Amino acid sequence: MNKNSRLHNFALIMCGMVIVMAVVTGSLINSGFILCDYEDSVEGVREAERKANVVEGDILDRWDNPIIAPVLPVKEEQIKVAPAYAHLLGYNSVSHGSDRLRARYRKILYDDGGTGKGSTIKLTIDDKIQKQAYSYLQRGINGNPIRGSIVILDAKNGDILTMTSRNLTEYDTSVIDIEESFKKYSEIDNFFYNYPTDTPEAPGSVYKLVTACAAIEKGVDDHIYNDVNSNGKYYVDGKEELEIKNHTAVRDTVFGDIDIKLALNHSLNTYFASLGIEKLGESTIEEYAKKFLINVGKEAKGEFKTLDVGFAKLPSSIEFTSIDGNY
Repeated sequence: MNKNSRLHNFALIMCGMVIVMAVVTGSLINSGFILCDYEDSVEGVREAERKANVVEGDILDRWDNPIIAPVLPVKEEQIKVAPAYAHLLGYNSVSHGSDRLRARYRKILYDDGGTGKGSTIKLTIDDKIQKQAYSYLQRGINGNPIRGSIVILDAKNGDILTMTSRNLTEYDTSVIDIEESFKKYSEIDNFFYNYPTDTPEAPGSVYKLVTACAAIEKGVDDHIYNDVNSNGKYYVDGKEELEIKNHTAVRDTVFGDIDIKLALNHSLNTYFASLGIEKLGESTIEEYAKKFLINVGKEAKGEFKTLDVGFAKLPSSIEFTSIDGNY
């Protein structure tokens, strides 16, 4: 065999290999196994189509009461969510995706194991207390609905029993409602704002608990503050420019002699200002703030320290356990 024949045969072999590789590569590309993400592959598309027909899993309260119990795929059913849960659970939309807890646990809620129905999750929420708390926000003050939130914890174990939020405009999180009204909702300031999880700092009244605990352990919980001469205000070192007022609901109320029980019952700023400044002092308040996991800021340019209550922010999610205990 001469040299030219060997070259000719080699060329034929190489050409054949190229053809085979081209056919295989084309098949792989067509099957979606290379040059694309799994979601874009044929198998991925088929799985997405299958999951589109999966019914979202149930969400139960701590006593197994259903908060939502879908029976049809999201694209076919209007799943109603009570306003008390709107900001906690969020929406689940064909066009706009998922939000809040239903987004956070979407993988579990659609993990059907081939049954067509997603897994059930169980919250620590007490449905009865949740709805009652929301009704207080709806009734508001003198019949005027208010915006804000109510969070209730189990003091024994820290379980969140209630986390409800209300803005001045109510909405439901059904599929039809979100699909048709999302643009309108998005134009309303803070419409989707969830006060317990989105507010960057804890309520100032956290410090009333810090101060009260410090007073009890330091033995000065018998402190009495008289507000007769201050008309519901407390003047730091007698300087009016540093006055501390009670909150709006009791600002102009004069209570006379105020003890720690009355102060806690009415959330009186003036009493705790007096207790903290006159009896406990900055170092003690700082000590107990740390015990409550409230971060203490660093000195800025040699100036005073500031207490950063952002670290005391409520958790942004609710822990849960599934019915079957797998999660």
